Amino acid sequence: MVNNSVMAIIGTGVAAAAFGLMSAPSFSAQLPDTARPETGAVWSTPGDGRLVMLMRNTDGFTAPIAARVRVCVTNFTGSSNSVNLYIWTTGNPWDAAPVTPLQQTRHLELGECVEIDQPAALIIQDSTTSGIASGYYELLNLPPNVPPSPSANRTSRMKDRGNPVFVGSPQQLPAACVAPDPTQSNYFLKNCALTLEPQSANPDPTLGLHVHGVRICTGDKFVVTNETPANIDYPPGYLELIISNSLLQIDPPQDYDYNWNPVTPNGCRDVIAGSAGINSLVSNIYFMVGPVVAVPPWDANKVLKISVQTQWIYWK
Repeated sequence: MVNNSVMAIIGTGVAAAAFGLMSAPSFSAQLPDTARPETGAVWSTPGDGRLVMLMRNTDGFTAPIAARVRVCVTNFTGSSNSVNLYIWTTGNPWDAAPVTPLQQTRHLELGECVEIDQPAALIIQDSTTSGIASGYYELLNLPPNVPPSPSANRTSRMKDRGNPVFVGSPQQLPAACVAPDPTQSNYFLKNCALTLEPQSANPDPTLGLHVHGVRICTGDKFVVTNETPANIDYPPGYLELIISNSLLQIDPPQDYDYNWNPVTPNGCRDVIAGSAGINSLVSNIYFMVGPVVAVPPWDANKVLKISVQTQWIYWK
C-alpha cells in the first residue's frame, strides 16, 4: 500500500554515493560477505520515456516483496521534467488474504519521496523527454502490524512483520555475452547471462538471515567491447534487462513493455526471488544486446561482456 503521508522534500546529496551505496551503521553479525544495513541505491533514466526497473521479483508482477520501499527523486536535467512511478501493490497492512495486484501510478516531482509497503514491482519512467532523471530507492523494514481496533493492551497485540534488510558487500561480476544465435530474437543479437550462485552466499543459519535477492548496479562505461578503448556506454534501446529465460527468443513489443528494461549508467535494480526460492535467481537474469544489424557506432558483435556490481539482499 502507498503511504501518502511520507511525501517529503529531501536533500540531493544521497544519490551521489558511488554505485548507489549509502552510509549506515556497521553490522556486527558475521555474514559471509560482511552484509550491512546499507539498503539504498541510485537509479537513473535514459530520458526517452523507456521503462526503468527499480525492483521486481522473478514471479513477475503478482507476488509481494517483504519490505517497505522508499523511492526519491533528487535530480533532473532539462526543463519541466518529472517521473511516473508505476507500482504494483499487493500488501495488506493487516495481513489479511493477499489482494489482487493492481498497477498504480504516482507522479513525482523533484525532491519528492514516496513509501510503498510490499510492492510486487516498481518501475520508473520519464514523463517528458526533455532530460534525464535520477534519485535513489531504499529497502526498509516493514513496520509492526498494529491492529486498527482499539485495545487496552495495544503493545501485546502487535505482530512484528519486520524483516531487517541487509545487503552484502559489492562484488564485481561480468556477464559474458554469447555468440549470435540464429534462433534468438530479431531485435537483439546477443544475450549476456548474469551467473549467480546464491546458495553459496547464505549465512550461518543461527543468524536467521537468508538470501532473498540480488542488487545489480552499473557504473560509467560498463559495456566491454573488443575495441580500443574497450569500455563504453551503450544506448538503452539496444541494451535491456530481462528477468526470465522464457523471453530470450521473444521480440519486445513495439510499445514499451514492463518486461524489457533499459540498462542505464550509474543505476541499480533489485531482483527478488519468487515462489521458487533463490534458485529462481539462477539462469533468469539476462542483458540483451542489439541491434541485430549494426547501426554505427553501435555494433553488438563487438560486445564481449557487461560489467556490473552485485550485492546479495538478506532478510529473515
